[in-house]
Amino acid sequence: MLTLSYQRRALRFNFPARTSRGALTEHVAYYLELRDLRQSDQVGWGEAAPLAGLSPDYGPGFEAQVQQLCHLVNKQRYAFREDIEPANLVSSALPALR
Repeated sequence: MLTLSYQRRALRFNFPARTSRGALTEHVAYYLELRDLRQSDQVGWGEAAPLAGLSPDYGPGFEAQVQQLCHLVNKQRYAFREDIEPANLVSSALPALR
């Protein structure tokens, strides 16, 4: 059975990172871990990290969307990673998570 969890990390830059919409001093990233409980050495990692002011899915509700995705995957009790279809689990309005 596969389980999905995440870790939230606030990355602080040593200098302001310039974008077309200003400068960033911090960037929040969510690292997703997909683990096969039957084979502890089978782990997959992903990242969802929308950019403030640039990504359409950036906002205060993004972490709740990450939590919801983890809940959906864990509730389905998928046996194989090939069974997981991101397009069916995550809205196209959330490209950083899809």
